[in-house]
Amino acid sequence: MAEGSALLYPRGARGARANIEWRTSAYGAALTRRTIIWTYAERGEHLLLGSSAVGVDAGDVRVYDPGTVVGEIGQEAFPPIEHGVNGFSCRQQRAAFRDDRGRIHARAQELAGPDTTPPRVAEAFAPCIYTALQSGLYAVVFVGPSGFETDNDQPPTGTIADTAANFDERQGGTTAAWAVAVRKDLARTQTEIGRSFAWYVAFYTGGTQRPVFTTLYPVTPDGFRYRIDLNGIDPHGWVQYANGVGFLDADGSPLYRNVLAAPDAADPATLTTLQGGVSLAPPSAPLFFAPPAPETLHALGLPTAPVLPEVRALSFESDLPRNTASLGSGGTFVMEAIAGGTYELVISRDGVDFSPDAPGNRTLRGVRVPGTQRIAWDGLDNREHPLPAGVYQVRIQTKGGETHFPLLDVENALTGGPIYTLLNPHGGDCGPSGCSQAFFDDRGYVTANGTEVGSENGPLCPSFAGIVPQPLMSSRDGFDSAGSLRAFGVTEGGNANRVCDPAGTLGDTKGLDLWAYTPSVPITTTIQVVDTTAVALVHFRVEVSIDATSATWETGTEHHTAGFRVLAGATDDLAPRTGDAAYSSSWHWWYGRDLHLGKSDVYNRIVLLAR
Repeated sequence: MAEGSALLYPRGARGARANIEWRTSAYGAALTRRTIIWTYAERGEHLLLGSSAVGVDAGDVRVYDPGTVVGEIGQEAFPPIEHGVNGFSCRQQRAAFRDDRGRIHARAQELAGPDTTPPRVAEAFAPCIYTALQSGLYAVVFVGPSGFETDNDQPPTGTIADTAANFDERQGGTTAAWAVAVRKDLARTQTEIGRSFAWYVAFYTGGTQRPVFTTLYPVTPDGFRYRIDLNGIDPHGWVQYANGVGFLDADGSPLYRNVLAAPDAADPATLTTLQGGVSLAPPSAPLFFAPPAPETLHALGLPTAPVLPEVRALSFESDLPRNTASLGSGGTFVMEAIAGGTYELVISRDGVDFSPDAPGNRTLRGVRVPGTQRIAWDGLDNREHPLPAGVYQVRIQTKGGETHFPLLDVENALTGGPIYTLLNPHGGDCGPSGCSQAFFDDRGYVTANGTEVGSENGPLCPSFAGIVPQPLMSSRDGFDSAGSLRAFGVTEGGNANRVCDPAGTLGDTKGLDLWAYTPSVPITTTIQVVDTTAVALVHFRVEVSIDATSATWETGTEHHTAGFRVLAGATDDLAPRTGDAAYSSSWHWWYGRDLHLGKSDVYNRIVLLAR
């Protein structure tokens, strides 16, 4: 047995096969359409490798030594491999031994896996073998028949069962069957399971009406483990990954909405340009093909048990004392948190409704860091209006195990998949919502830069083909992802590849977000907003007639006003005016709302002061 396609499509698997890609184009200009299998091996252990593309044209399996593959996830750079320097090539090993090692010829060999023990199991394949010279994470690359530098878009068969096109040059820039097994001893057949993962997987079924039922196991940076059951999603080609924030708003904060390709995108299907200045956040949770092994988690620096989120303190600072902010000025919230992840802070207008989407509330979101964190607030509500003077309740929660499961250009999901299940809840109990609780929001929105994407709080597109989730968002308590509430799409088609085409489905030319988390116990505090302006002036008018120049004014609010002063002059050298229109050398304060300035003077500037 080996980790690889045999785990994704085990014996008796239903539905369709999605080949893994190795191509040069990208989704969202950020995630290249290729799949890197990272495998942990200890010094002296053996990597047994094979694929249906090895021995077919330029097909290969390459292994890169720890530390030799560099760059951001999705934009990695690979060194050359020659004569064992930097790693290993199955193609080169085959040439040296002049045999058929590493080649998977049939479905039966895919299921049986590699065998090095004589006499070999009849249905097993003879693997290429690489012995680890050091302990660490090895990058394993499965190159399709079209080679390492290709963007061959030839669709695969989508067939799990034996078919010639799964094992010959028609795989193009993809690989149908692939395997990597870590074994401590070549004389035995025991494979170390839980050693391999990918930061993201570029899948390609080659068409719709090819539902996929594979299972993956993401692990969050704070140690929460999930199981993803694709449960019959029906895309054409897509990228599968997980991270802690989903997509990013124009200001870099978590969006908690879907993203839509721009109408002028070079390739709407791969989301080369997005509407509203939003962007894809990179993967941050490894996707395992089996429950992860402890040694692999250790190599990644991930805890083996979940770290429960906790906020220990929340306070507020501004130019005013005692949790007080001046009207329209805001201040800074100071949070003391344990562990990393995300936070959500809500200032409630009425102290009862803490809905993050309520227009009168204010919601601040971001990525938290362990320790002290400062969160700036500009004094505005969600509508970007100043929060009026008053006393407000503030609530903050951090989200443990928050994991977003973006799906890029997934046309159909008629069964409501994927299903996301938390496998290791803190204390062993997922609570009344269950372990498959998740959240989604498929509505249109206004981005942080003021751009409307779709119809705000309505649909992203005027119409979608087929089934659309009703309602367009989950409730505040989430929904059961094992149900069909978020089913969408059509039984045939749905892949228009044009932005908001009526023939396209909810998932076409979009990135769909769905997320799950374990909330911390909420922490609350109180802030007071005060109006520090002495006078709110409604109007100040000056009228000129033959007999006099008159100034009149009206105020809206005043705080202990002791009078007004009118200054006037023909130049910037202004003099105070009194009620009899005569110049005064002393400061006289006027208690009315009108003042005659005289009929003989020329005034270029008139100024009203309040005391």
